[in-house]
Amino acid sequence: MDHAPLSPPNSELRIRAYIPGDGADVIRLWNACALVVPWNDPATDIQRKLDVDAAGFLIGEIGNRLVASVMAGYEGHRGWLNYLAVDPELRGKGYGRRMVDAAETLLMGRGCPKVNLQIRAGNATVVEFYRRLGYSPDAALGLGKRLIPDMAAPGTDASDEQIRISYAPPAIDEYLELRTRAGLGTHSAEAAALGLPRGLFAVSLYRRGRLVGMGRVVGDGGCYFVITDVAVDPDIQGEGLDHQVMDEIMKYLDRSAPPDAYISLLANVPEFYETFGFERTAPGCEGMYWPGNRKQVQQEASA
Repeated sequence: MDHAPLSPPNSELRIRAYIPGDGADVIRLWNACALVVPWNDPATDIQRKLDVDAAGFLIGEIGNRLVASVMAGYEGHRGWLNYLAVDPELRGKGYGRRMVDAAETLLMGRGCPKVNLQIRAGNATVVEFYRRLGYSPDAALGLGKRLIPDMAAPGTDASDEQIRISYAPPAIDEYLELRTRAGLGTHSAEAAALGLPRGLFAVSLYRRGRLVGMGRVVGDGGCYFVITDVAVDPDIQGEGLDHQVMDEIMKYLDRSAPPDAYISLLANVPEFYETFGFERTAPGCEGMYWPGNRKQVQQEASA
């Protein structure tokens, strides 16, 4: 395999082919970018790519730090891009564009006439990113069929009780069901469809393919961060999954929130959040909400 860099020698971002030893850093990057989902094991996805087309797995690094990735493939008719990722701390510097340019150059060198990709429904930010690079929607419907179920990553417990972590919001129906089961109240499916893709961060815990825990951070990404939707399936409370959710949220806040950002939440169990360093605001201030006309809507719905 040719491991020569694909970027100019004086460039800050060095782009090269994947090499043995990159795996752990790649998976950490994908987790930070919320690309890991319960139905795709990242270690298995990496090995599949290496088995078929290792040269199409591109890595971006600055110094010795792995900060970007993209998988490019060509099957003789169309090219495909997968797992484009840039360290969240380095976004806005043009590194994503550089990775796509490198992937397109590789594919054109193979005679590829057109490149396709898939974007998760509702991810308007990523859609706009690709639009700026000249990509546009095709008059086609994306379909998929799984032929081989993913197994657990090598060296992990493959039992039915294993908890899988996804750094992405859950599906709407799962989200609404867990909120109800955990006693957090209800939202409409329409509201969830609007809100879930617009959060700053999400962590979802799955067991046997079922959502059993979740938490999100919403806000403006600079001045204000609000922790919300922290919930665990009541049937398995007491296993520490609530702490696991909060640990992931705190890791995100530690790396993403400016030192003077205001980080807040509404606590049903204040004692739990105090273990993570949160302090009560009363009597200095009290949490409030505006019901608007929602009471009338609820009354009409129950009439």
